Amino acid sequence: KRRGDFQTAQGAVGENFELVQDTAERVDHTFEVLADAAQLLADAVNMETGMRGFMLAGDDGFLDPYHAGKETFFEDMKVLQKVVDDNPAQVERLREMEATISEWVEKVTEPAIALRRQVNAGTRPLQDIQALVSRQEGKKYFDAFRAQIAAFSQIEADLMAERQDTATGAGSKVTADLKVMNENEAWVTHTYGVIGQANDIMASAVDMETGMRGYLLAGQDA
Repeated sequence: KRRGDFQTAQGAVGENFELVQDTAERVDHTFEVLADAAQLLADAVNMETGMRGFMLAGDDGFLDPYHAGKETFFEDMKVLQKVVDDNPAQVERLREMEATISEWVEKVTEPAIALRRQVNAGTRPLQDIQALVSRQEGKKYFDAFRAQIAAFSQIEADLMAERQDTATGAGSKVTADLKVMNENEAWVTHTYGVIGQANDIMASAVDMETGMRGYLLAGQDA
């Protein structure tokens, strides 16, 4: 029975240890996803910062972070979609983010940059830039994007917390099952000792019986 309890606990340790390992890998995966999501936000912020700098100064040098952010945003987006391809809901959220930024570029940033170039060329007045900015169209898109990426990241954070709880629970079970294994192994060793002592007693009794019968048959003290 004790050996059976030991083997049952041993099997549970194996299963729970695999669960701990699997969960730890999933937690690492979630950290990667959160880091990639933060990078997406950084890419978009670079675009916004560069565009605003150009709108203010009219100097093409301010567009360097805009162009760099625009290139890396869509590259990083494709990578992150592959990383979370096991979660269709999260993939769909990323596609919505991608659509938001694409529309922001098409309807806000590129037209704004074109307008600033016209102002630089003297074909449009500076007041047109002030009028464009006051409509806050870009802010609406960017606020929507920030909300989308916050929701995406919160879901990942919730998944990570759930996985960490699972790992903690499984780890506790491993500890408990190892204790059962240790206790039962000690009892098994003890039981083998008891059986050995019982066998010694049996052997001693058989020796007594055998000697007594030999003496009755032969009458010799030996």
